[in-house]
Amino acid sequence: MSVMLLASLAWAKRALAFGALIAGTALSLGCVRTETPVTTGPSQILAGVSAQGLDLPDPLLISQGAIDEVNAKLASISNPNEKLRALRDLLYTKAERPFVYAPHLTLTADTAWRERRGDCLAFSMMFLALARHASLPVYFVHVRDAESYYERGGELFVSSHVAVGIGVGPNAHIYDFKKEFTDWRLSIYQRVDDETARAFYFNNVAVDFMTNHRFDDAKKLFEVLATRAPAVSEPLNNYGVLLLRQDKNEQALSVLRRGIEKFPNQKPLYINAILAAARLGKADEVARLESDQQRVLRNDPVYLFGRGMRFLSRRAYTAAVDDLSRARDSLPDSAVVLAALGRAQVAAGELDEGQRTLEEARAKATGSLRHIVEGDLADVAGRKAKQPAAQ
Repeated sequence: MSVMLLASLAWAKRALAFGALIAGTALSLGCVRTETPVTTGPSQILAGVSAQGLDLPDPLLISQGAIDEVNAKLASISNPNEKLRALRDLLYTKAERPFVYAPHLTLTADTAWRERRGDCLAFSMMFLALARHASLPVYFVHVRDAESYYERGGELFVSSHVAVGIGVGPNAHIYDFKKEFTDWRLSIYQRVDDETARAFYFNNVAVDFMTNHRFDDAKKLFEVLATRAPAVSEPLNNYGVLLLRQDKNEQALSVLRRGIEKFPNQKPLYINAILAAARLGKADEVARLESDQQRVLRNDPVYLFGRGMRFLSRRAYTAAVDDLSRARDSLPDSAVVLAALGRAQVAAGELDEGQRTLEEARAKATGSLRHIVEGDLADVAGRKAKQPAAQ
């Protein structure tokens, strides 16, 4: 995972009050967005890291010994999907030394191979590197769901998640090593290029530098990423946090403003900018940023889904229908959003509309969610059968 910091625990708790979400989706139920920029030529990030005098390896490189060992074990398999599943089993589920998931431990592909441990980003880099050397056309996937928060060293972090994909469109399959899935998690999968994955990795390295008080090295790395990975929001946010820790509040606010301009839907940028503005006594800017942050939340389909599910669990059915309908407008192909909306509509007494929504969800759902939706549809049919016939 790639980490994005919230500058202070007090402000972080405020963020949690706004944004805590409760539910999520099975892997096959997420929305897969396969468009991605194409990266060609040498890595601009690696060139920038070298120019700053930082001795950091390419995290995607893996030893020839590892490649030879894996390819020898996969040599008898020709089907690409079967070969990728066999690689997963070789590393994870049926291995003599199975990979151990270690939260917040971001390692290079080669180190992850040697140590057989790491976080989702470490595993994904190792898995992708070995798969490509086995001639499998895999790519990185950035996963967005209900943001997860964790505490380390007295500070609160926001994590983003990375997996590996193969195939396109309805034939895409995601290999995600983070955790078990439940039926009601909303996840959005977006294909990203190798440079973006490198940016996630080096962002985590810079955060580690910062937590270990290597502020100069962290600054160098954040500046490289801010200029050479312009599509990734975490480095700008975390650079702002670094400046806040050094009481460089004007510089921090400037960096965070730039981040908000480029990434207007990233909530941590607002939270940290509010802190910087408050330290500088800029009351008007604090008020504007707080208003903008609320606007972002009101239009965020993941936030709307989470709040709608909370309303549904509290039997506030009209409010649930409103939020889930707005989430559906942004994510019309998400089976999990449609299933939740249909259930809320039925609970609100909108049987015909709820039935139509659930039928649409059933057409898009797979696995256990499909069985849940079929059960809901059977319940709707039973309720409608008990209604008095129209005169």
